[in-house]
Amino acid sequence: MVLTSESTKQVVILELTVPWEDRIEEAHERKRAKYAELSSECRNNGWKAHCEPVEVGCQGFAGRSLLQTLKLLGVKGLQLKKATTNILEAAERASRWLWIRRGDPWSNMPLGHKPGTDHPWLGRPDPPEKFYIGLRLRT
Repeated sequence: MVLTSESTKQVVILELTVPWEDRIEEAHERKRAKYAELSSECRNNGWKAHCEPVEVGCQGFAGRSLLQTLKLLGVKGLQLKKATTNILEAAERASRWLWIRRGDPWSNMPLGHKPGTDHPWLGRPDPPEKFYIGLRLRT
Protein backbone atom coordinates (compact mmCIF):
# COMPACT_ATOMS: atom_id res chain seq x y z
CA MET A 1 0.00 0.00 0.00
CA VAL A 2 1.28 3.47 -0.80
CA LEU A 3 0.01 6.52 1.09
CA THR A 4 0.83 9.94 -0.35
CA SER A 5 0.33 13.55 0.61
CA GLU A 6 0.78 15.97 -2.27
CA SER A 7 0.58 19.00 0.04
CA THR A 8 3.45 17.88 2.31
CA LYS A 9 5.26 15.86 -0.39
CA GLN A 10 5.35 12.74 1.78
CA VAL A 11 5.00 9.12 0.77
CA VAL A 12 4.67 6.07 3.03
CA ILE A 13 5.24 2.66 1.46
CA LEU A 14 3.64 -0.13 3.52
CA GLU A 15 3.92 -3.86 2.96
CA LEU A 16 2.41 -6.45 5.25
CA THR A 17 4.20 -9.78 5.61
CA VAL A 18 2.99 -12.69 7.73
CA PRO A 19 6.08 -14.87 8.30
CA TRP A 20 6.83 -17.53 10.89
CA GLU A 21 7.67 -15.81 14.18
CA ASP A 22 11.32 -16.87 14.08
CA ARG A 23 11.76 -15.19 10.66
CA ILE A 24 10.28 -11.76 11.40
CA GLU A 25 13.61 -9.89 11.35
CA GLU A 26 14.66 -11.60 8.11
CA ALA A 27 11.34 -10.68 6.49
CA HIS A 28 11.71 -7.07 7.63
CA GLU A 29 15.16 -6.71 6.08
CA ARG A 30 14.07 -8.41 2.86
CA LYS A 31 11.12 -6.05 2.43
CA ARG A 32 13.17 -2.98 3.31
CA ALA A 33 15.75 -3.94 0.67
CA LYS A 34 12.96 -4.57 -1.85
CA TYR A 35 11.75 -0.97 -1.61
CA ALA A 36 15.08 0.79 -0.98
CA GLU A 37 15.50 1.91 -4.58
CA LEU A 38 11.94 3.23 -4.80
CA SER A 39 12.35 5.14 -1.53
CA SER A 40 15.61 6.62 -2.76
CA GLU A 41 14.00 7.68 -6.03
CA CYS A 42 11.19 9.39 -4.10
CA ARG A 43 13.74 11.28 -1.98
CA ASN A 44 15.71 12.29 -5.09
CA ASN A 45 12.48 13.80 -6.46
CA GLY A 46 11.97 15.96 -3.38
CA TRP A 47 9.62 13.73 -1.40
CA LYS A 48 9.96 12.70 2.24
CA ALA A 49 9.75 8.91 1.92
CA HIS A 50 9.10 6.26 4.56
CA CYS A 51 9.43 2.57 3.73
CA GLU A 52 7.58 0.65 6.42
CA PRO A 53 7.59 -3.14 6.12
CA VAL A 54 5.11 -4.50 8.68
CA GLU A 55 5.41 -8.01 10.04
CA VAL A 56 2.79 -9.92 11.95
CA GLY A 57 3.77 -13.48 12.82
CA CYS A 58 1.51 -16.21 11.47
CA GLN A 59 0.73 -17.28 15.04
CA GLY A 60 -0.37 -13.78 16.06
CA PHE A 61 2.88 -12.22 17.31
CA ALA A 62 3.36 -8.49 16.59
CA GLY A 63 6.72 -7.48 15.21
CA ARG A 64 8.06 -4.13 16.44
CA SER A 65 7.29 -2.73 13.01
CA LEU A 66 3.53 -3.01 13.53
CA LEU A 67 3.43 -0.63 16.49
CA GLN A 68 5.96 1.75 14.91
CA THR A 69 3.92 1.97 11.71
CA LEU A 70 0.60 2.48 13.47
CA LYS A 71 2.16 5.27 15.52
CA LEU A 72 3.65 6.83 12.37
CA LEU A 73 0.12 6.86 10.93
CA GLY A 74 -1.19 8.69 14.02
CA VAL A 75 -2.91 5.79 15.76
CA LYS A 76 -2.49 6.10 19.53
CA GLY A 77 -3.98 5.32 22.90
CA LEU A 78 -6.92 2.94 23.09
CA GLN A 79 -7.26 2.99 19.31
CA LEU A 80 -3.66 1.67 19.03
CA LYS A 81 -4.42 -1.20 21.42
CA LYS A 82 -7.65 -2.12 19.61
CA ALA A 83 -6.03 -1.91 16.16
CA THR A 84 -3.11 -4.09 17.26
CA THR A 85 -5.44 -6.70 18.78
CA ASN A 86 -7.64 -6.77 15.65
CA ILE A 87 -4.66 -7.10 13.32
CA LEU A 88 -3.04 -9.90 15.34
CA GLU A 89 -6.28 -11.86 15.64
CA ALA A 90 -6.99 -11.46 11.91
CA ALA A 91 -3.49 -12.66 10.97
CA GLU A 92 -3.83 -15.70 13.22
CA ARG A 93 -7.30 -16.55 11.88
CA ALA A 94 -6.18 -16.14 8.27
CA SER A 95 -3.13 -18.36 8.85
CA ARG A 96 -5.29 -21.00 10.53
CA TRP A 97 -7.81 -20.86 7.67
CA LEU A 98 -5.03 -21.31 5.08
CA TRP A 99 -3.48 -24.17 7.08
CA ILE A 100 -6.78 -26.03 7.38
CA ARG A 101 -7.34 -25.72 3.63
CA ARG A 102 -3.74 -26.40 2.59
CA GLY A 103 -4.72 -29.66 0.88
CA ASP A 104 -7.70 -28.25 -1.02
CA PRO A 105 -7.19 -27.87 -4.77
CA TRP A 106 -6.85 -24.33 -6.10
CA SER A 107 -8.83 -23.20 -9.10
CA ASN A 108 -7.12 -22.46 -12.43
CA MET A 109 -9.87 -19.94 -13.16
CA PRO A 110 -9.14 -16.21 -12.81
CA LEU A 111 -10.00 -14.75 -9.41
CA GLY A 112 -13.69 -14.09 -9.01
CA HIS A 113 -14.76 -16.39 -11.87
CA LYS A 114 -15.33 -19.74 -10.16
CA PRO A 115 -18.98 -20.80 -10.20
CA GLY A 116 -20.77 -22.23 -7.20
CA THR A 117 -20.99 -21.31 -3.53
CA ASP A 118 -17.29 -20.63 -3.10
CA HIS A 119 -16.02 -17.25 -2.06
CA PRO A 120 -16.14 -15.11 -5.24
CA TRP A 121 -12.79 -13.39 -4.69
CA LEU A 122 -10.69 -16.40 -3.80
CA GLY A 123 -12.43 -19.30 -5.49
CA ARG A 124 -12.43 -20.92 -2.05
CA PRO A 125 -15.00 -21.48 0.74
CA ASP A 126 -15.88 -18.36 2.71
CA PRO A 127 -13.41 -17.48 5.49
CA PRO A 128 -14.60 -17.34 9.09
CA GLU A 129 -16.65 -14.36 10.27
CA LYS A 130 -14.72 -11.26 11.33
CA PHE A 131 -11.96 -12.19 8.86
CA TYR A 132 -11.56 -8.63 7.67
CA ILE A 133 -10.00 -5.92 9.80
CA GLY A 134 -12.10 -2.87 10.57
CA LEU A 135 -9.47 -0.20 11.22
CA ARG A 136 -10.27 3.48 10.84
CA LEU A 137 -7.45 6.00 10.65
CA ARG A 138 -8.03 9.63 11.51
CA THR A 139 -7.20 12.10 8.77
